[in-house]
Amino acid sequence: MIVVGEERNVRAPVELHKLITDSGGRNPHGEPMYRLVWGWERKEWKGGARADGTAYLEYVPKYPKRERFHLEVWMSPDKYGNREQWAKDTHKFIDGQMVEVLGPYPSAGEYEHIWECSDVDGSFIHPTENMMLRAIRQHKHAMHMDRVQRAAAARDYEDAKEAALDSEKRTATRELAKEFVEKSLTGRTVQELKHDLTARKKGR
Repeated sequence: MIVVGEERNVRAPVELHKLITDSGGRNPHGEPMYRLVWGWERKEWKGGARADGTAYLEYVPKYPKRERFHLEVWMSPDKYGNREQWAKDTHKFIDGQMVEVLGPYPSAGEYEHIWECSDVDGSFIHPTENMMLRAIRQHKHAMHMDRVQRAAAARDYEDAKEAALDSEKRTATRELAKEFVEKSLTGRTVQELKHDLTARKKGR
């Protein structure tokens, strides 16, 4: 059981990683095209200037929500431009020194975020096979859409996700209300009443 706020070294089941690789395939380096990572373990280079003007370059957690699983997809180096453009965009002269604020050029490509394992309220949820397969399928489909279509698809998905959660909450609420009424009227639940009835029949 994962206790949010306490766990930093968390691994998803091996079978789930295999499912993700089988579904998403591999990149030219033989690595999975899609991968599932724990927020505390996913890090990136981040540099800049501190409040006092001094330069810094640190290897820090990539995602603000570190106690969540995140699904990522591999991006080829050309998605980041060439080395010259990368240096132009990410190398900053700070406090008398040149700082690579996003780290070195991703010559082997890099993994980027596509999915966070959380509910519509942002709370932690365990990743499931259906969840991962759906996320990969939707991402692949989105890659063939234009910007407007991707935005519409994202809105449709969030609406569907919220509706599904609302439905689950309504079902749970109905069950709780039913149990409350049963106990308030009879002092017993339906299951307890059925048990008593069965016992009486056997005693005849």
